[in-house]
Amino acid sequence: MIHMNEDTITDLKQFIAGAITQQTSDIHYTVQQIDSRLSSLASSMKVLDQKVDDGFAAIAEMLDASSNEAEARLNNHETRLTRLETKAI
Repeated sequence: MIHMNEDTITDLKQFIAGAITQQTSDIHYTVQQIDSRLSSLASSMKVLDQKVDDGFAAIAEMLDASSNEAEARLNNHETRLTRLETKAI
């Protein structure tokens, strides 16, 4: 059986405390890196979200303009047909 004296026990406690402190420090550093990467990702997502919103807004504007143009053409054809019908009667 191993017999430990008070100095050996104190050294062992210091070793264990140092190992735990080092591991805790490593974990803290890793968590900081992850947090930094997540912040960067969140910023990138905001930029991407704005670009998508802008893209959809541009598409909506083009569809609205195209719809207005088609409606104007339809109204023009309707007017021309009415005139032709009137002349034919």
